[in-house]
Amino acid sequence: MALPLRVAKGFMPTVSIIMPAFQAEASLRAAIASMSNQTFADWELVVVNDGSTDATLALANECAAKDPRIRVFSQANLGASAARNTGLREAKGDWIGFLDADDWFAPSFLQSLLDIRTAHPEVGVVYCDFALVDANNKLQEEQRVPDLSDPFGALARNCVLSVHCALTRADILRAAGTFDEALVINEDWDLWQRIARTGAQFRGIREILAFYVTRPNSLSRRKVEALASDGVIVIERMFAADPRVPSSDLRYANGLPLEDRLTMLLDWIIMCAGNAVALDLDPVAFLELVPDIGDAFLYPDDAAGSMSGAMAFARCVEVTALAKDWAELGPRVKLFWERLAQKLGRERPVDMAQACQLRLIFGPDKWLAQFHSSAIFACKIDIAEPLYAIDPGACDIVLADVFDGSQPLGLVAIPAAATVPPSVIADAIRKTAPYWQHRRQVIRSMAPKKLAGLAWHAGRELARSRGWGVKTMAARPQTTVGSLKQRSRAALVLGLGKMVDAQMSYAPADTAAWDLALSKFEAEAKIAIADVPEAAPVERPAQEWNNDVEVNSVAYWDQVFETENPWAYDSPYEQRKYEQTLDLIPRDKPLRAIELACAEGHFTAQLAAVVDDLLATDISRTAIGRAAARCRASGHEHVKFDQLDFFNNPLPGMFDLIVCSEVLYEAGTREKLDQIARNIATHLTPDGVLVTAHIIEVTEERDRSGFDWGGVFGAKSITEALLATGELQLEAEIECELYRVQRYRRTQTLVVKDVRQEEMGSAPAREYAFHVVWGGTKATWSEVEHERALAVPVLMYHRIAEADDGPQSLAQYRVAPAMFEAQMRWLRQNGYHGITPDEWLCAIRERRAIAGRPVMLTFDDGYRDFATAAWPILGKFGIPATVAIVTDHIGGAAQWDRRFGEPAPLMNWDEVAQVAREGAIIASHSASHSPVNALTGHELYREAIQSREAIRKATGILPETVIYPYGIEDMAACRAFEHAGYKIGFGTRSGVATMLDDPMRMPRVDVNGLEGLDEFIANVTQMDLQTGRKWQSSLA
Repeated sequence: MALPLRVAKGFMPTVSIIMPAFQAEASLRAAIASMSNQTFADWELVVVNDGSTDATLALANECAAKDPRIRVFSQANLGASAARNTGLREAKGDWIGFLDADDWFAPSFLQSLLDIRTAHPEVGVVYCDFALVDANNKLQEEQRVPDLSDPFGALARNCVLSVHCALTRADILRAAGTFDEALVINEDWDLWQRIARTGAQFRGIREILAFYVTRPNSLSRRKVEALASDGVIVIERMFAADPRVPSSDLRYANGLPLEDRLTMLLDWIIMCAGNAVALDLDPVAFLELVPDIGDAFLYPDDAAGSMSGAMAFARCVEVTALAKDWAELGPRVKLFWERLAQKLGRERPVDMAQACQLRLIFGPDKWLAQFHSSAIFACKIDIAEPLYAIDPGACDIVLADVFDGSQPLGLVAIPAAATVPPSVIADAIRKTAPYWQHRRQVIRSMAPKKLAGLAWHAGRELARSRGWGVKTMAARPQTTVGSLKQRSRAALVLGLGKMVDAQMSYAPADTAAWDLALSKFEAEAKIAIADVPEAAPVERPAQEWNNDVEVNSVAYWDQVFETENPWAYDSPYEQRKYEQTLDLIPRDKPLRAIELACAEGHFTAQLAAVVDDLLATDISRTAIGRAAARCRASGHEHVKFDQLDFFNNPLPGMFDLIVCSEVLYEAGTREKLDQIARNIATHLTPDGVLVTAHIIEVTEERDRSGFDWGGVFGAKSITEALLATGELQLEAEIECELYRVQRYRRTQTLVVKDVRQEEMGSAPAREYAFHVVWGGTKATWSEVEHERALAVPVLMYHRIAEADDGPQSLAQYRVAPAMFEAQMRWLRQNGYHGITPDEWLCAIRERRAIAGRPVMLTFDDGYRDFATAAWPILGKFGIPATVAIVTDHIGGAAQWDRRFGEPAPLMNWDEVAQVAREGAIIASHSASHSPVNALTGHELYREAIQSREAIRKATGILPETVIYPYGIEDMAACRAFEHAGYKIGFGTRSGVATMLDDPMRMPRVDVNGLEGLDEFIANVTQMDLQTGRKWQSSLA
């Protein structure tokens, strides 16, 4: 115990702890003792007696007489908030905390939290974990504070901090305002979200140092009613500007996006309803607190846990102990769910919530006897026995409680198109198992032969539960990654899947009825999409590339030219370069000219118009044939053609003009480049000229725009090699952002170089722009290609539009075009390369790490500005993107946003088809944009199949990617879209996608339009791509 300080007049402590006390004679001594026992001594305790009629004031004065750091104040009974505000006015410390008179701190509480301040001087709030204990200090429940890197996002959605588990800098606390004395309860939540709204930085430690004492009947009827009504007030404040915080961080000035409002309110009401049920109050009345609650989304798992936990908390029992009182509690719970279903107009999510709640309370299997639904067929499945078909009767969702003998595994939901065949059941179990609540216990309990029931994603859990050493696992010869740590990661992901490839046992069954039901949905879909314009099927024959041919050999270049026009020679970018090259061709006398590497003759035909004696050469016979045909078609019969490998052979004679562009990159070594340069220079006649055009290579000139080809020579090295021959003088140069066009003269006389800057006119074609880095580079692809990614940040965008182009409440979903371009530039400058969903899925299936730094871009809803703003910017950087469209609303507006203001326009089918032809991946965002967890099984199949068929008809490409509306990842929906032919799905769960994720439930990283480039960078780089683990958190 630290000794009390000798407190001098004018004492200014480091920390002030404020303790409101009302009728606290039974607990006050213990609470104050926890302060006296602190290992950090520079504190004051401000005790505010809130009109107590017992011995509270006398006890407080007695303690203050013994320790001058304790100061006591007294007021009429105005409530805890008023008492805390009184304490705030009297507090002298630089840091302020709170402790109720019946709670207590661990002795190291102050020292541990202030150590965070020492390590991070910029921090505004320091915190720890806390625990719920009973009156005898017996542990009831540990409360782990989640990551608060985004404190407003976390604290606005839930009061994750107890009022006594943190210290706040005094200036920040006072800037946020005092406790709202009009609130009976939730006043701490209201203050925390105001503090977070200021932009204060939160940092914590993963240690329980604060203890909240729970007492039977402490949650009174009055408090439950106030909890509900005051909570609604606090939540409503979160979705608007708060005038009480004039210094709000710009990101939080207008609160949370309005689209989350109703869901948060419903979550709160369900929790309060659980308290009400436990205390014999009417829970249905709480539904009237929010008039428009019927438009909210219900998340069954969350709702079940929230209500059950609240019931148990109110009764101070475990959740399972509620079963013995179910005869009393059950009718009130059932009535609440029924009224909620009426409000929502949807039975399925409410019935699912009831099922989940009953399973929590009664336990696996036993809950089935309590559950009744007209929408969901609930049953038990034992994978230790052969699987049989399930006939759900009139229901079209099967909810199976899966066991392995006596071991419960978890719930599996299957949308029932018809009687569900065993193979479909087995597939659903296999793909859901790794994500069950008790997955580690499941794996521990299963015999090796039963591991067939798990997908390969369970490998990591299997390794941990069995205690397998990483050194042994990482020794697999096929895992060729550098360090032991990297090999361990790779082995866990890449190797273990091979151990669980066997099939689950099931009885043979006829799948004809199932297949017929799915085909009926397809037939209905074709009728429903009759008005969708039909595109020709897209045929993309893959060229088989022979990697055994020698680079720069005849066979190599013939292989290149198997594809006609391999580098978009007729693009505006290339044509501008041709015009500039022609501009440097001398016109003052007849010239004997040779064009080296003429390719397919696009420039040859233009050069022939100004040169009478022209020999065009190329190493590829295929290219020469096309060049000759092009020149004949243009009427240039005088052009001669010949095959020439000038890298290894001398030029055929002396020439007045040599044109050599876009080929010297491939010399391989500097020695070879110097040799080629001499070959060119020595075959120029005296006073002859060489005209050449070559790109800027960023590995040579890192501080400017250029191409990131890696391992090739750019204009800088080529210029050095040509000048090093001693035969050539550079007399004219046109410098553009990405290339240089130059004219050299063979002369010993010094010439005055004419250099001029010109615009390119246009960027390279989209399919070649991915090599371009604009504005300089910090990391090239070749510099990061040794990295091996087992995770990928999937960036989630909605609109690319100006901040004022739409309702303010949706501003976070609009990224300004200039900011979007800055984000793409940063990605490219830092070595990231874009991948598509099918590339990621292929890597997952092959259990293959991706070289370098992958990133994936997705755009929800299919807004018109994707085509007009996002797609052109993406084309400049050559970054692929996936856009998810709502097929029933194509060409219309985002009607699902109408409650926030005028909805934004969506792409029409012509625009969708155009971006698809140009390489955009078109994904399904469903047909109607309905919340998928509210749909029946048949509706899910219609949504999945109809949207897929519409996209196929309009683009000629059958989509394999789905992005679920509102980001809702529902078990049944995932399986319905998978049965319809989709291979990969994305929701809005936050995080990078890893190879351990269910391919149909991939997380994403939200890109917030209210945030700047620094926040974007922090979000992209928050995870180690080799593990999918977070680099950054609010933990000290």
